[in-house]
Amino acid sequence: MLPFWHHQAILHRPSSIVHRTFVRGATIDDVLDMTNAVARRNEARVTARVPKRVQDRLQYAADLTGATLNQFMVQSALKEADAIIEKENLIVLSKRDAQVFFRALANPPAATDAFKKAAARFAERFDAANQRIEWSPRQEVVRLRKARTK
Repeated sequence: MLPFWHHQAILHRPSSIVHRTFVRGATIDDVLDMTNAVARRNEARVTARVPKRVQDRLQYAADLTGATLNQFMVQSALKEADAIIEKENLIVLSKRDAQVFFRALANPPAATDAFKKAAARFAERFDAANQRIEWSPRQEVVRLRKARTK
């Protein structure tokens, strides 16, 4: 009795022999196709058209770092993306502004009527289970925007 996998030589062309592995009735090619299909579900393609001189410069830089052009471009783009995201998500305050901010957190002002109304509207529209808020623009704001565009 053979195990669930075994190697079998198959005559592919008269001059060559191709080895295929059978896994419970599937060839290694089938298994690789399935594996590649699963891997491709988690991948996306990004392409860019650049002048030849730009490609040459990128290739030179990739060669200097020991990476392929694709690896170099992905690493460089990710580094730049991370820097942009960090810059946009970071709030920089002066020492004085930070003191005012933390003082306001420690001693919040009393709630005004407008704040209480806004909090009540929020509570009515907020769906805590789904972390969503039902929202639509106020009609007077929509009318103003439409009037400006005319």
